[in-house]
Amino acid sequence: MVDALAGFDYRIDLPPLPATPADGSLIKQGAELAREAETMIGRSPRGVTARALAEQWEQTFGLVAAAVELPDGLDGLSWDSGDFRLILVARTHLWTRQRFTLAHELGHILAGDAVERPLAEHVTPSTDQALAEVRANAFAAELLMPRSELLETVTAHARLDKQALLSLSWEYLVSPSAMATRLHALEIISDDERRQWSACTTRMAALHTGDPGPHMQYAQQADDGWYSTRLAKLAISAYVHGDISIRLVATVTGMDPDQLLDLFHPGPDTLDDGPHGTSATSPAELAFSP
Repeated sequence: MVDALAGFDYRIDLPPLPATPADGSLIKQGAELAREAETMIGRSPRGVTARALAEQWEQTFGLVAAAVELPDGLDGLSWDSGDFRLILVARTHLWTRQRFTLAHELGHILAGDAVERPLAEHVTPSTDQALAEVRANAFAAELLMPRSELLETVTAHARLDKQALLSLSWEYLVSPSAMATRLHALEIISDDERRQWSACTTRMAALHTGDPGPHMQYAQQADDGWYSTRLAKLAISAYVHGDISIRLVATVTGMDPDQLLDLFHPGPDTLDDGPHGTSATSPAELAFSP
């Protein structure tokens, strides 16, 4: 799809990536790389869903990112071919896992781990992994739960107990296990507390807020999957300028071509699947924003 659009001169710009730190442990390298990424992104990830994060990161780093059906046991895939930067995450109702995987794969892209070939993997947020995985996990933890921001948030809690952990995990949209691991890594809680609190679930965190509705919405969106907004907008632009048919837009978005034609050309005259000169700023184009 990227190649097809590039053939009509619709290309995704590839901005320079931050340099991977060479000094210190892999955990320190991952954290430092995440802080550089935070500066480039310019906004906090706290409370932002996986799809919205993907849209931000597509703009910042020139990515194509989507949640799609992947083979069993495969959580994510990353690849920097030199012509495009790709991140795929698996469709799953475990939305906090999908969000962590998205950040983990971004860590691989920025560290240059996925340059020679696509890197497909089962992601686990522990440090008992291969060297590149240690760095990618440290990157994801720092990016999703920034040290300085998290320390400030923690001080707002009079007492750091299991209930506070549930509140923190929901506020940062990570699993209680990931939050407990992060708090232990920052030497805020003991290893015993980490082990005990890691048994908590995201559902428990959602119930703790008193409004579990968003938990179900996030799970549904993660399980349904989502397409690359950046790639979709390129395809839509190519269509409305008459360069491609509606079928490539359908391929990018996963939508039915006839439904797309109804969006672009409401009314009885929607049988032709070719472009009709719709304005590039029409409401149809805006319909593809997450």
